[in-house]
Amino acid sequence: MDTLAVAQTDWVGVTFDVLRFIVYALTIIIGIATILGWRKRGWGRSLLQLAKTGNAFAGHILPSILQKFEDSDLAPKGTLRDWTVILGTSVYKTDSPKVLNTFGEKVLEESGIKAIIDTHYTDFSKAIDRSNPQTPLDVEGAAFYVLVKREDSDLVKPIDTYLFKNPGLDINYRLVALAGSFYLRDKYFEKHPELSGETGDTD
Repeated sequence: MDTLAVAQTDWVGVTFDVLRFIVYALTIIIGIATILGWRKRGWGRSLLQLAKTGNAFAGHILPSILQKFEDSDLAPKGTLRDWTVILGTSVYKTDSPKVLNTFGEKVLEESGIKAIIDTHYTDFSKAIDRSNPQTPLDVEGAAFYVLVKREDSDLVKPIDTYLFKNPGLDINYRLVALAGSFYLRDKYFEKHPELSGETGDTD
């Protein structure tokens, strides 16, 4: 059993080394492409293309890799959410607890995820229950994953349509799920105030 545990640990380490190599390799490739582009077109357009490529990698490719790693237990639980929170400052205020900003409220309403949460709240809350949250942060994280894991279901097809029609917003399903997770978190706290972290008068 100890040997198996060590082997699994080594495999996780190797896997992260592979991921790190991929990131470094892509960085080098992007850098070379930028230099070649500069020689041909000048720095302005090259840096713009570099920024676009970097954003695409950070916002779309890397999260997909992290999700696969996490689903396979090859990355710590919460890795995908932590990365999405880093990228998602466009939809929330950096308060504690996190709350949606004006743009986040707009995404929550117009994407349709608020209506989806309201309609299917019972199922979503049961899924949060199954994660056995012990703290407000546990609830917040569970709410995010409840929504992220529905990405390929028919339930969220309206969100796909919303994203297709609004490419200029520069968001993806995970950021919509992040916005929705704060709303779902608060609805869950209404039913489970003991997990909200707020202390009130008990007299």
